[in-house]
Amino acid sequence: MSECGKLAAALCQAQGEVGGVQKGSQNTHQRFNYTSIEEMVVATRGPLRRAGLVVMPTAHRVEGEVLVTEWVLAHTSGESMPLRYDMPIVPGKGRPMDKAASASASQALNYLLRDLLLLPRGEAEDIDGRDDSGYTHKSATRPPAEADALKAAGLTRDDFDRYCEAHGRKPLAQMPDGEAAKACKWLRGEGGAVVSGWLQQQGAA
Repeated sequence: MSECGKLAAALCQAQGEVGGVQKGSQNTHQRFNYTSIEEMVVATRGPLRRAGLVVMPTAHRVEGEVLVTEWVLAHTSGESMPLRYDMPIVPGKGRPMDKAASASASQALNYLLRDLLLLPRGEAEDIDGRDDSGYTHKSATRPPAEADALKAAGLTRDDFDRYCEAHGRKPLAQMPDGEAAKACKWLRGEGGAVVSGWLQQQGAA
């Protein structure tokens, strides 16, 4: 840290200046309060700027089901240090992969700023405060298995989800593990032709 003495002193100044950030936003669906990225940026931008510090993005990439975000914390003296924050990507009903990745990017910056400036948490962690009683975790081995089954059937996930919706079934990502395994087996067999035929009929209608 001796090579970043000015940066460390500036960060110490910013940490001492910034106060707590209130949870001014609310998720009305899951009924929990949280600190939005806008609130976090507003609360931290001034202290960082006055200390001569800037946080700049350098790389964002997806590794499996994780969004890796890389940043650099730079000081006006020319000193800098790399930063990294990883966030899981959690697609779900009404939230496809691109939207889920975007949400993870915002959450990563939110937590990066909070941890960098050692901001105090509220009564409960944003994530811990959620009502996740209805959540069912899907196995980490499912995404490759599902992708392989869809590829073998010559279908995209959207193709199959359209078929499922029309036939009163959950989209593939929302199926319990056992049901998803049966669906993948069916797609590798006769299911691929069934879904393809149905899609052709919809296109001709």
